[in-house]
Amino acid sequence: MDRLLANIDKVKNQRTREKLVNAREQILQNRKMVELDCGMKLPLEIEELRIKPDYPNLVVALEECEFKSLLQEIRDEAAQMAASQQSEFGLQV
Repeated sequence: MDRLLANIDKVKNQRTREKLVNAREQILQNRKMVELDCGMKLPLEIEELRIKPDYPNLVVALEECEFKSLLQEIRDEAAQMAASQQSEFGLQV
């Protein structure tokens, strides 16, 4: 059981203490709903879930819309990704 809920009687502020007592079941239910299942098997390998941007088409679309500052960020990111992929395969950058 949660430390706070186990020690409600030690909460100094009476109003807060009463709110916790009255909402105890809701608090427990909410915590159960957001609990992560770390042992859950994924339908895909985690690497397959990685986003792989289509940089050439993205650059073209950004040029057409004249998003100049965003365009530069995307170009920098694309260059960084290309460099990291090349170094991963032992190629010179």
